[in-house]
Amino acid sequence: MTKQFPCVACGLCCRNLDETIYADLRLPDGTCMYYDADRKLCSVYDARPLKCRIDDYYAFYLENEMDIEHYYEMNIEACKNMMLLFEDYDSYTKILVKMNQID
Repeated sequence: MTKQFPCVACGLCCRNLDETIYADLRLPDGTCMYYDADRKLCSVYDARPLKCRIDDYYAFYLENEMDIEHYYEMNIEACKNMMLLFEDYDSYTKILVKMNQID
């Protein structure tokens, strides 16, 4: 079975883009130009940029630099911190369930 990042599609990463890394995608309010606020999803999901695809980015750039578990841990921690910062407790619970940390 192939590992896959446990994304819960909360959209927080798409609504809070870093000014440097995502300058080409970032609107003035910090939201990605491809984020569909009505659907709360990426409007170009299947063709989104490589830097927006956690698993593909790892395979392309980081596979020889770190193991996938460490990479996932770093990204999951960033997700959880953002969820708590923006008080998105529903998504926080979902990611914990998806990670099998709680029932």
